Formats: sequence, structure tokens, C-alpha cells
Amino acid sequence: MSFGCCAGLPTDTTRLEGITVMARIISTLFISADGVAEIDPDWHFPYFDENMGRAVAEDYDTADVLLIGRETYDRFAGAWPGREAAGGDDAPFARQLGDMRKVVVSRQPLEFSWRNSELIKGDLVEAVTALKADAGIGGILIPGSISVVQQLLARDWSTSSACWCIRCRPVRAADCSTRATRRTT
Repeated sequence: MSFGCCAGLPTDTTRLEGITVMARIISTLFISADGVAEIDPDWHFPYFDENMGRAVAEDYDTADVLLIGRETYDRFAGAWPGREAAGGDDAPFARQLGDMRKVVVSRQPLEFSWRNSELIKGDLVEAVTALKADAGIGGILIPGSISVVQQLLARDWSTSSACWCIRCRPVRAADCSTRATRRTT
């Protein structure tokens, strides 16, 4: 087995005996050039094309766990189970999302309507540390959920980021530049 993602690291895993390989965290954001992140479908869907679709699919295909905040969970759970049930063009992707383990960050108790969903118990960084160390998890994806990314960055956690730069700025949005740390990866 080999890992092509990590420049400078050995690609032959047979020489990695005794080394703990931790899961990779990737955060994906739709963000404007001036640092505004938004999940509003009216904002980014007009720019969604075949190339973006391939890149997004790759992120989801390499993830074993979705790490999402409550607002992102509410939006996803309000849309994707219905799309899966409807059986349209995006039903296979909706099924993939439903089958994935979803770990939700929230300060309040939640009742989950979407399968394979669970609430983080305790401290976010401790929970993410445990997820990263789980040998059965190769990738953790944070789609959107800017507040989760900001909390991890504030605690000096680095993540790989895929930011889709969009040409327009929405009226309402979370301004990443005022609340996020200066770290970019």
C-alpha cells in the first residue's frame, strides 16, 4: 500500500512498522477572494461545474468521517436524506453522505434524524485527537462548518484546506478574516 499525498514521507508503508499514522483532516470552504465564507446555495451553485464536482467528490471519497457543526448538520440533514429518497441524479452522492459517519459539534443536546450521526461528547480538540488516532479512520472532512475550523485553528490545529474562491460576495455571510487566525495551509 502507498500514500501519494504526503511529499517527503515514505510511500512504502511496509517500512512504517511501529509508526502511528493519523487520519488527515481536510476542511473545504466556499469562500470569496476577500475572505467571506458562506453555504448559501444561491451563492456557489452557479459556479459549480464538472471540475469542481470531481474535486468535491474526491474529498468525500477519501473521508471516513464528516466533522460538522450543528448548523451545517441541520442544512445537510434537511436536504440530503430527501434527495436520497427521491432517487434523482444526486441520489448516489446523497446515499454516500447518509452512509458516512457524521460527528456533530454542538453545545446543546441534539436529536438526530439522519443515520450515522453522533454528537461530540466533551472537548472538541480531545474528540478530534481521538478521531485522528483511530486506526479505522483515514480521513476526516470538515465541509463548511467555519466555526469548527476556527475553533481548531484557535487551538493551533492545522488542517488541509480546499477553498473554492467565488467571484461574488453575498449580503449575509461569515467573514473569516475577522474571526479566524492568520494560519493558512
